[in-house]
Amino acid sequence: MKRAQEFIGPNPAWADILGEERRGTLILYEYVVPDGDEPWEGYYAPWARVSPVDTASSLFVLAYYRDNKKWQDLEVAGHLEECLQAIKDNVYNVFFYKS
Repeated sequence: MKRAQEFIGPNPAWADILGEERRGTLILYEYVVPDGDEPWEGYYAPWARVSPVDTASSLFVLAYYRDNKKWQDLEVAGHLEECLQAIKDNVYNVFFYKS
């Protein structure tokens, strides 16, 4: 988690993102405010997951949380920073958009 925080830094695009580490997996949640609701009525919804594939070589795979409430692995595998960069770059157009 500390490596992720250091990599992201004080980036305002990530201001509404909450991170949690569970057994080596980094799960990111996006703050969602339903249409017509007040900001305080929002909630955190699963958004991205960076899971270890090979702990010996520190390789991870990136997934996003689909509308059908299932994780979908993306074709992004690499070190933690590479997966976070793929989120920043929105390589599959599933991150950092508002409907």
